[in-house]
Amino acid sequence: MDALEKKLFAAQGSQLRLYEQYMSSVSRLKEKDQVIDLVRSEASINAQALKKLVEEEQILRGAYDDLVYQCKDLERECFIYRLDLEASKQERAREAACRVQEKNQELRHVCSVIKKHESLVDSVLATIVSEDETKLSKWDQKPSMQKAASLVSLVTEMHNERKFLTFKLDRAEQEVERVREQNRELKKELRRSHLTSKKRKEKVA
Repeated sequence: MDALEKKLFAAQGSQLRLYEQYMSSVSRLKEKDQVIDLVRSEASINAQALKKLVEEEQILRGAYDDLVYQCKDLERECFIYRLDLEASKQERAREAACRVQEKNQELRHVCSVIKKHESLVDSVLATIVSEDETKLSKWDQKPSMQKAASLVSLVTEMHNERKFLTFKLDRAEQEVERVREQNRELKKELRRSHLTSKKRKEKVA
């Protein structure tokens, strides 16, 4: 009887230990299941996030391609605009150069006329001054007085014309200087345009 009881107790003890091991295994299995569920949930969330990231990347890629196209289009427009601008500036520079040439020719002509008139005036004045004063006083009652008066009138007229030509000369010189200043400004503007175009190309590159 004692032997049977011992065996029974031993069997019950073994059964209890097995049950405890079973419950422990079940508990650990549940924990593993929870971990698996958590991992699956996280994996699902990560998959959704990854899918969203892929979609956003595709959208950004499309936006990037569109921006690249727009940049190239703007670059073409800038190039065309720069060509038109340079052509316009070159045309303005040619027109200004023509005006400078015309003004220079006019200036030379005016200078030539003034020199001729100055020479003529000096000659007439020298002739009048060299005459004896007593002879000039006698001209009051002689026909030669008309010649002297005519010479004086001619001198006065030439002096007036000299003043007018001098005025035109000053105006021509001012116009020449103004055209030259325009040419200098055009050259500066062309240089600025080239520098701006170069900087834009460097930024795009």
